[in-house]
Amino acid sequence: HDLINRCNEDAPSVAAWSDDGLHFTIKDKTTFEKDFLTTKYTTFTRRLHNYGFRKINSELEASGKTLLKDEEHFKHISFKRGQRDLCDNVKRKAKPTLKTLAERFRRLTSKNRLLMDEHNRQADEIKRLSEEIEHLK
Repeated sequence: HDLINRCNEDAPSVAAWSDDGLHFTIKDKTTFEKDFLTTKYTTFTRRLHNYGFRKINSELEASGKTLLKDEEHFKHISFKRGQRDLCDNVKRKAKPTLKTLAERFRRLTSKNRLLMDEHNRQADEIKRLSEEIEHLK
């Protein structure tokens, strides 16, 4: 929060809060990394993701906003301009447990089976229709 505030005040062409204060924008990654970070930019963005921040470029573009080349916009429900107290709610995502991963694997396996069954059904239908068309010729 302090980092974005400092950039917003001292170097808004590098990084700044959005007009509504609900997200922030990194405008110049190279300068941001060189002058404001103690890590690489990629490490910074990975940490943002680990703490639940979302890159919202595509959402902004879908709403009609024109973004400058290389701009990156990030948002977290508990990260807003002027509301530093909300940062207490920004927590590192918990790593999934073995039980959670096993359940996810089970669901995906089941879904895959359903998709394969549907694929086979459609392939049979295409074959049947192709034979019917040949019979009509």
